[in-house]
Amino acid sequence: MNPRRMPFLAPIEQDLQRVRALVREQVAGAEGSIRWLVQYSAPDGGKLLRPTLLLLSAGAVGSIGPEHLRVATALELIHNATLLHDDVLDHGRIRRGLPTVNRRWGNRAAIRLGDLLLARVFEMNASFAPSTRAMLGRMIRRTCEGEIHQTVSCGRFALAESQYLAIVGRKTAALFRGACYLGARLAAAPDRACRAVGRFGYGLGMAYQIMDDLLDLVGDGRTLRKTLGTDLRNAKLTLPLIHALRVLPEPRRSALLPALQQRRLTRAELLDLLAASGSLDYVLARLGRHADRATAALAEIRPTPMKAALLEMPRGIVREAVEQSRRAWKRSFCETRMAARG
Repeated sequence: MNPRRMPFLAPIEQDLQRVRALVREQVAGAEGSIRWLVQYSAPDGGKLLRPTLLLLSAGAVGSIGPEHLRVATALELIHNATLLHDDVLDHGRIRRGLPTVNRRWGNRAAIRLGDLLLARVFEMNASFAPSTRAMLGRMIRRTCEGEIHQTVSCGRFALAESQYLAIVGRKTAALFRGACYLGARLAAAPDRACRAVGRFGYGLGMAYQIMDDLLDLVGDGRTLRKTLGTDLRNAKLTLPLIHALRVLPEPRRSALLPALQQRRLTRAELLDLLAASGSLDYVLARLGRHADRATAALAEIRPTPMKAALLEMPRGIVREAVEQSRRAWKRSFCETRMAARG
């Protein structure tokens, strides 16, 4: 989601700035060449989506306190560590509009920097309440399990939709759910309210990852400011292609598999494939259902500006997925016409 299109975050803007300052503070002690490397990776420069979920969930059912800011900082450090590792695994070249750390300084530097950020999380974790420590540990474990499942599934072109959704549930939705649940729990909210915002986070995480996977195939890298197409290059099957492979008739399905295995499917061919199979519409519909489930989970939470801000998030995910998909079709149409003209 584009941070410039999220004015609904005004109620927590000052808190988010405090989280950015705390992130900088956590990595400020790096010395020598490490300091430059940490500053370049800009761990405080992202959208702060997970801290946002924690803070808004707290405000929706209670109030935001100092502990929320510290836990939100730990969540952002965890997220940045996973991005550094992901760029190594996916051969990412651009992140937040700049060359990735692994592109500039190599895979070893990127991996060790991710490990350093996680070490800072471990140090912070020692000062949290036991229940918070335990939940952060479970969230990290679930994320790692999801990533491992996805890694070992690369190249498996028979991956079922249920298996894909299970991976998404582990690697993304569980972290979103944990961020929301922790925010409510630290605000001393009743169990019912904590579970409600947790369900919201899970639905939002599912919708967000499905959108992210779709945009990796059809999005505009200049707009999104990161390397796209990595799933296709790494033979990582996501929902659009899972659906296409399931519904395409023979012999087109058999002709598609070698193109996927040999990584020679062009962008134009991909968009044509998604059109012929109805996969783009299918993915947008599935994404929308998860967004609707997230919205429904908050029905029992009383109306407040914080709840209203939470409800804007699934709407924003659906809107971005639809807009980026439309742009992809427009670009493909223009490129096809230009090629036809010679």
